[in-house]
Amino acid sequence: MTPAELITLLSQPEGQELEFKSGRILGSPESLAGVIASFANASGGTVLIGVRDSPRGGAEPDGVGSIDSALTSVDRAIGLVSPRIAVARDVVRVDGKAVVALGVPAGADGPYLGAGSATVRHGTRTRPVDLSLLLARPHDGQRATMDRVSTALAEQTKVIEDLRSDLVKQTGAKMQLAFGAVFFFLSTVVAILLDVLH
Repeated sequence: MTPAELITLLSQPEGQELEFKSGRILGSPESLAGVIASFANASGGTVLIGVRDSPRGGAEPDGVGSIDSALTSVDRAIGLVSPRIAVARDVVRVDGKAVVALGVPAGADGPYLGAGSATVRHGTRTRPVDLSLLLARPHDGQRATMDRVSTALAEQTKVIEDLRSDLVKQTGAKMQLAFGAVFFFLSTVVAILLDVLH
């Protein structure tokens, strides 16, 4: 993205395919992941980070501070989106201030989760995805994850059953020893009583 393209975007209002975020969102990669997922679950779009509302309408550059830190946070946020989606990221300088531009494509493998929650861009808002959409369209990655979870649960169930079986065996052996000790004690007492009585 060129500085001229950024200035053009900043002169427009936020909408279905354009979101302005201050640099503060970089402190919460989970929140940024939700924004990215919401665009991927809709028609895609551009997220500009390091801008603030302008009194003249649109937005103006505010900067992101350290570019390296900003890109690290952006990469972390992108990594929190599941399934993975290729997000284009660019750093553009305008008026000496760095703005991070994210190009989020409309996703083909959705619904996308941002840090575990599914949202969708609707106008200028981000809203929760309807649960029926989540249930109706599991993608391969989700199926693989569900298969891994099912396998892990089956393995854990087997381990628990084995432990329970071992416990029953150990408890059974201990009970036999306890009954044996009680029987020995009682038979010894009975033998002594018989001796005393005769």
